[in-house]
Amino acid sequence: MSVRSGRRVRAGAMIGICAASLLAAPAQAAPPPEYLKITKVSGAGSGCRQGTYEGAAQDRGKRFIMEFNDYVVRTPRESPADEVQRNCTIKLDIQTVPGWTYALVSVTYRGVALRERGAKASLTARYYFEGGTGNREQSYPDIAKVDDGVLNEFKVLQQSQETVYMPCDSKRSLVIPTRLDVEGQSNARAEVQLGGTDGMTTVVDFEPISCPQP
Repeated sequence: MSVRSGRRVRAGAMIGICAASLLAAPAQAAPPPEYLKITKVSGAGSGCRQGTYEGAAQDRGKRFIMEFNDYVVRTPRESPADEVQRNCTIKLDIQTVPGWTYALVSVTYRGVALRERGAKASLTARYYFEGGTGNREQSYPDIAKVDDGVLNEFKVLQQSQETVYMPCDSKRSLVIPTRLDVEGQSNARAEVQLGGTDGMTTVVDFEPISCPQP
């Protein structure tokens, strides 16, 4: 009889401990429909004239995809519209959602390029938050391997040097300037186009995190 009573007491104590642990555990914030919102996308430059680019959020805002349909340079020029240098500055206005903030993880630039012997093809890029963190401008010379005039895909990844989370309940603008250049000697061909075969051109990846509870 006393043994049974002891068992009841221990079981009751364990239930009480478990209940206390559950009450003490911090509540996990439920994932929102969107971790962040891109409220506006704007572009300026010869590589992203009005109507030649678009963007869309994916994975609840953790990824943003930019597409361009006229961001290309080539030499020798095949038409009066061809250029040997083009640039584009994309600006994303980003709004945090209640209870969440984010850090920029990386920006990936994808495209196709060709380069014959005696020609040069390069991409120059950087990104930064207005009035905040970012990375320095970097040039990627000869992103196309010397080939017999065949367009090959390329991918350039720029990762954040450190993880910096934006303040909660903030609105920031992410600026992404890029430039494409080609140069040829003795009619050597070169061409660079910012745009992958699957439509994914510039990919911006974010890391969301829940804000501290007051």
